[in-house]
Amino acid sequence: MSSTSLKGRPRIVSFRVDASEYEELTKVCVASGAQSVSELARNSVYDLLHRTKVDGDAGIIMCLRTLDQTIKDLRSEIKQIVSSRRAKR
Repeated sequence: MSSTSLKGRPRIVSFRVDASEYEELTKVCVASGAQSVSELARNSVYDLLHRTKVDGDAGIIMCLRTLDQTIKDLRSEIKQIVSSRRAKR
């Protein structure tokens, strides 16, 4: 992210996740080498924006569909993990 990383970050973008989703995000941070959930989210959005600039409107639609499916898949996986942990108790 070159020079933008050196500048201050005056804007805040936030979204809410539940405890199990946050736990999964922290695992992804470790696996991806991100230093924080914020860095992971920022890099993911940056990648998404970069791809859409390259691909134009068709790329935006494709990226949004991919993102939507990824979110659905993650929710499903999180629910399975939570269910299996509850079953073990």
